[in-house]
Amino acid sequence: MSKDPNKDLLATLIRWIVLGVLGFSLYQGFYLNDAKKHTAKALANAAAVAPVATDCGNDFHFPFTPDLLMWNSLLKINTQDIKQGSGEGAVCGQQAKLHYEYTDLQGKLLEKGDKETYLGEGKLLKGLELGMLGMKLAGERKIEIKPELAFYQDKTVASEVKNKPLIANVILDGLTPELPKSDMPMRFLVTKTGRGRQAFCGDNVTIKLAIWKLDGTKIFATEEKSLSFIMGSSAMPIGIEQAINELPENSEVTVIIPPAYTKPLLTDKPAVLPVTLPEHEVLVAHIQLLQATNETPKPEPKKE
Repeated sequence: MSKDPNKDLLATLIRWIVLGVLGFSLYQGFYLNDAKKHTAKALANAAAVAPVATDCGNDFHFPFTPDLLMWNSLLKINTQDIKQGSGEGAVCGQQAKLHYEYTDLQGKLLEKGDKETYLGEGKLLKGLELGMLGMKLAGERKIEIKPELAFYQDKTVASEVKNKPLIANVILDGLTPELPKSDMPMRFLVTKTGRGRQAFCGDNVTIKLAIWKLDGTKIFATEEKSLSFIMGSSAMPIGIEQAINELPENSEVTVIIPPAYTKPLLTDKPAVLPVTLPEHEVLVAHIQLLQATNETPKPEPKKE
């Protein structure tokens, strides 16, 4: 059978695109600081041990920032920082101490109070929880909450402000624990862009996962199985959770994880990953996001 010249041309084009990405990363690595040298090496190894891009529309961002993603977030949450605050921005899974006020669109006060909770735990209105991400300590923020985000993922929370448009004014009084420091940024290579629902803080997600060392040694792979966990529960290493934040279902991403992000944010929480990742090593992970929902997983029935 004769080969299809169009397919050969497309395959050649894809290979050149991947080689161009790797070449650019290697250029950055050799001529910038040592942290970027490690990242360039990790990306080169990632191409050897993980699937490479098969869709010419995919891109590699250097370094990764959420607002550079190729898809627009389905959740358009309007926020306004009244006071900037200081330190690192809040991330999913951190414990936040806050004062909040909910008003209607005309400014009438509906509810106010003080809370201390983990972001992603579901004890705040979903719109407030997501709108607080990125806030800095002692900062003050105004957040517009749409009716579809005015719900509590934790169904036990009693409130009269559900399912209606709101304005939330929030002051962040505490934020723990501090994020680990890393001289090396995380790097992402989207290898498949899905068209499903995006994964957000507090969602129950299901993934397939494989992790390698830089020399290509496989540490863990789900194979035919999958892993499920709640984003922000510290059931997964920081690097894994950050890699799938706002990723659409049926997407795949290869991520270069610095040593600082190979552990969960909170080490005293139950872990989903059945292996302990090596410390002080840069790792490569390939993640396939199968599902993301707002539904809290039901506990498995106890065996008799």
